[in-house]
Amino acid sequence: MDKTALIGKIFEAFANSTKGRYVFLNDLESGKSRWSKNCVEDFGLPCEVMENASEIWEEHIHPSDRARYHQSIEDMFAGRCVGHDM
Repeated sequence: MDKTALIGKIFEAFANSTKGRYVFLNDLESGKSRWSKNCVEDFGLPCEVMENASEIWEEHIHPSDRARYHQSIEDMFAGRCVGHDM
């Protein structure tokens, strides 16, 4: 099994076992991300696999929270934190 298939199976296991939670996986090198079906449905995202998801998410964030959102994304990509929680 190649790496991509293995990651897909791991994602499916987490996404299917966490009812009421939102699961996503982001590839920092390519900028692609995959989102659980419940996240796509609940937030009206365009699809499960996206590029530049941070730009899409910005539409769902109150304008007064956007600076904090951008800082959180920057911290995650710079390795200053291990996750993003808004």
